[in-house]
Amino acid sequence: PETVNSLNRRLRETKQPLWEETQTSVVMLGAPTLQGAQMNGSIWVWRPADKGSWPEADQALLHEVADHLGIVVAQFDDQEKLRV
Repeated sequence: PETVNSLNRRLRETKQPLWEETQTSVVMLGAPTLQGAQMNGSIWVWRPADKGSWPEADQALLHEVADHLGIVVAQFDDQEKLRV
């Protein structure tokens, strides 16, 4: 959790659509999920470091998934507000 929280802070600060981070044994790729221009979460995937950087096709797919996940998170948050 500490690693992901740290990476999420970087995503929030840089406002980049994707962030690739190499740790000791893995290469992590993360994308923020957004509600409008506001970050409402993130999605991270990782693979062994010996495979190198993530290919462009994988990066594009993660970006698309993050776009859709941001909408889902926003809808879930709205439903929770209506229940209260």
